[in-house]
Amino acid sequence: MKDLISIIVPFLNSGKTLDKCIKSILNQTVDNYEIILIDNSSTDKSKNIATSYSQKYNFIKYYNIKKRSVSAARNKGLSEAKGNLICFVDSDDYISEKYLEIMHRELINNDLVICNFTSNNSKVNDKIDYVKKIDNNNIFNLILKDKKIRGYVWNKLFKKEIIEKNNIKFNENLVIGEDIDFVFHYLRYCNNISFINSNLYYYNLNSNNTVNNIDNYKYALDGWINLFDNYKKYNKDYKNMDLINYFYLKKYYEIKYYNKKIKKSNKMYFSDKYNLNYKVKLFIYKYFTPLVIISKKIRRNI
Repeated sequence: MKDLISIIVPFLNSGKTLDKCIKSILNQTVDNYEIILIDNSSTDKSKNIATSYSQKYNFIKYYNIKKRSVSAARNKGLSEAKGNLICFVDSDDYISEKYLEIMHRELINNDLVICNFTSNNSKVNDKIDYVKKIDNNNIFNLILKDKKIRGYVWNKLFKKEIIEKNNIKFNENLVIGEDIDFVFHYLRYCNNISFINSNLYYYNLNSNNTVNNIDNYKYALDGWINLFDNYKKYNKDYKNMDLINYFYLKKYYEIKYYNKKIKKSNKMYFSDKYNLNYKVKLFIYKYFTPLVIISKKIRRNI
């Protein structure tokens, strides 16, 4: 049977970017896909854009759900997906015209395919610098450390069989970190993983999304605590658990700068094996927070 790729696109008031996003999918060099548009009760022109495309193309499906969360929208997409392969595209992003072709080709003999991505002033391209296999024992560490891989769901191609067989869903109680939570659960059932070093996906770093809204940064702490709790249930690699602690504390010190009432979780800890390099970085985050924040803003605008 020919593989069918279900592309799930959740959106909320994405009237300025949704059309470009959908067009980038329609420009793919393959045609074995369906597009599932999940409207989280938009109040701008997003609905008109989405319904217009769904009326024009029979492989584009539109669903409107009661305003809840991106996790709920993605779970709705998974429940409606007819394809045996799954990928996600955010409504303010877009993809290379060979995104599906290259990702699908590499999925043969693999359980998961990951591609590199770009943002801001850079452009997507289909030039492949290299393709490499990733050891399952090392993937958790790379998800946390490697900026080319990360724990996003949108630079990955999944198998629906693995998702359904193991009842993997997005945690609708999480506002931030729901993607890495999903990916970590999926990775537990992967034997073969491949990484493509090609900027096939454009991530809109400056979009007005939850992650970049400082008022909602407190939810990021909940995400890291959840990840730590889940990770220690099935993995005794303290190196990776310490990495989760490290990212939690980085975020904690940043939020503490804005909200003095934020309290640190007593679940997070440092082991004796903790890397000195990260301890130094956390010292900088803790005592020189304003400089760290200014530096991040400068890098984001370059």
